[in-house]
Amino acid sequence: MARKRRKLPNGIGSITKLGKTKAGKNRLSPYMARLPAYYDIEGKEIRKVIGCFRTYNEAQEALLNYNGLDNKADKLIDIYNAYKQSKDFRDLTRKTQVKYDTAFSHFEQLHTQKIININRYQLQKVIDDKVEEGYYTVENGKEVHKNYSKATIRQLKTTIVKVFEFAIDNNMLKINIAKGLKVKGEKENTTKGKDLFKPSEIRIMYSLREKIPFLNHLIVLCFTGLRTGEYRGLKSENINFEDNVIENYGIKTEAGMDRKVIILPNIKPILIQLVKESNTGYIYEKDGKHVSENTFYKEYYQALKQAGLKRRKPYNGRYTFATNMYRSKVDKKAITAQMGHTNFNITDKYYILNDEEYLAAEMKKMQ
Repeated sequence: MARKRRKLPNGIGSITKLGKTKAGKNRLSPYMARLPAYYDIEGKEIRKVIGCFRTYNEAQEALLNYNGLDNKADKLIDIYNAYKQSKDFRDLTRKTQVKYDTAFSHFEQLHTQKIININRYQLQKVIDDKVEEGYYTVENGKEVHKNYSKATIRQLKTTIVKVFEFAIDNNMLKINIAKGLKVKGEKENTTKGKDLFKPSEIRIMYSLREKIPFLNHLIVLCFTGLRTGEYRGLKSENINFEDNVIENYGIKTEAGMDRKVIILPNIKPILIQLVKESNTGYIYEKDGKHVSENTFYKEYYQALKQAGLKRRKPYNGRYTFATNMYRSKVDKKAITAQMGHTNFNITDKYYILNDEEYLAAEMKKMQ
């Protein structure tokens, strides 16, 4: 029986076995390896062929090891498309990858320029123009002009910095001029869409977790502060029950990648149960399979509805964790370390929330 070939990871490209030549002869190297499709500024689909190989395995190795660059790949769009083949980009969530693609599209006027000839003024002008132009949206049947948020403009800088870093790593540049770009824009509402899971709601989760198994995952999120992407990728091997820590799992920032999250006594039995039940090695799975981000979100919202809990995003478990640490008077350095941040100001500004119930209780202290 023929051995089944290993499926290529998403975003790597494809391998096609070519037929005979026009002369009817078999090809010496019939396996053509192509990169994923991308589109130029005119919307034309481009699929780069990196070579033809004698065997499928040789073509597969070429795709997996391809760094995306050759002597002709010196335009900004070439560098970006090469960066998209890197492990750094492939490890991002699909949602974040889309953000990068959208941000890079705003640099359209520079796409065909050689990266070595692009200066900081040109990059800054793209950002400043976006701040000045804003965008239009429809509200109540009327077209309304809006300003981009600072977070949206910041994504432009983040993306172009990554592209220039990639060029430096591949010996095309020596200095990352994008790091000095200034970010302006409408100040974002740092509490919009953020909410806490209240103690009463967490008690409901515990009481219903056997009836609604997904609540086990939500409880863990509320007491570890893990990002949803981190949690979906969490494996049994990352959980050290002897030292009571979750380790070697982080994403997003260097501080996040290095952090160790303490396993609190109230979630240890849940984690032990999840490890025992795992068939794939992942803590979160469905029907014995490690499934997609969409499935995770679908199960999450279904569990909230079944438990009669207010609908809110999964990331609110992270806000709950940060806020409860702060209210429990955990040391600021410990809070920062557990959140995987570089300083407490980030945690304080974006993650620690004040709800009306908490504020009312605190103000009673003045009586």
